[in-house]
Amino acid sequence: MKGRFFLTALVIIILTANATTSAKAGSISEKGDSTSVSITELRKLYSFNKVIPKEFEKEILTSLSHYPELSKTRIKFCYANIFTSMKAVPTLGFLFQKRENRTYRIVMNKKQCSGTNIMQRTSSNALIGVFGHELGHIMDYSRHSNMSLLKLLISYIPKKGRVATEKRADKIAIDHQLGKQLLEFNNHILQDACMDPKYIRYKKKFYNSSSSISSLIEDNEKVTSF
Repeated sequence: MKGRFFLTALVIIILTANATTSAKAGSISEKGDSTSVSITELRKLYSFNKVIPKEFEKEILTSLSHYPELSKTRIKFCYANIFTSMKAVPTLGFLFQKRENRTYRIVMNKKQCSGTNIMQRTSSNALIGVFGHELGHIMDYSRHSNMSLLKLLISYIPKKGRVATEKRADKIAIDHQLGKQLLEFNNHILQDACMDPKYIRYKKKFYNSSSSISSLIEDNEKVTSF
């Protein structure tokens, strides 16, 4: 029993660690500009309980606008040294909180390439797609009780569970009409010379291919056209 408890605690720490919350809520003060008005309206509707870095405010709020179910969910966007481009995790104390009181983190890779953060090398549309994928994880997490979420996090360790979790997040993002943006991000990752070859191999092993994403988009369009 003690060994099982230790293993569970270790899994939680590994999956939720390495995320230093460094983002501050963004603020855009321009007036009279149509883009500014749009962002202002998005902020009013979707920034509640969110900590958002200014440099990605437009993309994050746009992604959030596709997830009205998460309008009251506590989400912090932050940077850390991580292997993947981003990851979504519950904060460490989620087991001791009510489901509706959880805080989640979307952690962005802080790696620099040619003096620029690798995420800032990505197009706005592609960023909306990858944020949509991470929000898909949070939608997935929010459907689980604490113990069920713990089992889900543990199931991410073996390949089968990891693949299933990542594909489920893609499906959720596509169901929320972010498929084309997600596809653009996937294509960018495979073509960006700054991306670590090990990460490219990892992505090909555990994530949907571009052709698979395209097929999911087509299936979704068939369903939503009726």
